[in-house]
Amino acid sequence: MGACCASSRKNPGLEEEAQTMTLMIFVLVLLTPGGVPTGTELYFQELTSCLEYRDALVHQSVHTHNWLRSKTNKFDGYCEVRLIPSAEAGKGKYIFRDPVRKKEDE
Repeated sequence: MGACCASSRKNPGLEEEAQTMTLMIFVLVLLTPGGVPTGTELYFQELTSCLEYRDALVHQSVHTHNWLRSKTNKFDGYCEVRLIPSAEAGKGKYIFRDPVRKKEDE
């Protein structure tokens, strides 16, 4: 006889979430010798850039094979993934430190 229809109301929270675009970024978190975060965070758009900066800082060398050198005992670091609102990317807190790459670098 009569078919039951699903409610046509939409969930406003889901609509709002769908309209908020996010961006995946990589954060270099620096640590004290005891492994406690220092509060210094550097932001990158590419994982490769984050890892290169981390290695250069921890090994105190910008040489291509800096991992052959010993690590500093002053600090350490790691790269982690975060999602941020895309509207905040490149502004205020999220200034990206990725180097400009040339064609010959690839």
